[in-house]
Amino acid sequence: MAETEEQIVIPPEVDADGQPLPPPKPRRPHVKGITFRDFDHVKDFEDLVRTVVTLCNPEEQERLREMEDWIVKNEGTWVLAEGFNTFLGNVLHTPNWPSEARMAMLKLLGYGAEQDDIVLILGQDRKDHLIMNYAQKIDRLPIGEQEALARLFCNLFETGSASEWLLYISEWDAP
Repeated sequence: MAETEEQIVIPPEVDADGQPLPPPKPRRPHVKGITFRDFDHVKDFEDLVRTVVTLCNPEEQERLREMEDWIVKNEGTWVLAEGFNTFLGNVLHTPNWPSEARMAMLKLLGYGAEQDDIVLILGQDRKDHLIMNYAQKIDRLPIGEQEALARLFCNLFETGSASEWLLYISEWDAP
């Protein structure tokens, strides 16, 4: 038996009119976004506790204990009760609470943003838009809070679900 080489010819792809399609554009390699991982999450948690513990009612102190389970013990956001968003709102929006508390909270959220379950916190915020209402006034925030907020937003692009939350188009009435 004589061996013959068969050449396989792949027909060019054509459009509906029978015209050949242009070759596909070369794909650029995926470049990971800018994220910040230089956190001292235990110190940030201690800073948060030190600045707000005397301002907290017993329910909010329980939220701090739950945050310790989430941040320090690395148990995931599932340990946070539904009342966490009320506590988050107080930290971010109560004017007489110190700026250091807001910076610490934003750093802790930025630290937790690498975890897929951060979307549980973000999802609870869809109704009140606490984070986005706070971010809306970024130009009027102290520099430390601006930096912490910017780091949080950068880090939210580490997971698909959190970045989808950031890019989700939804209108709401700002306070």
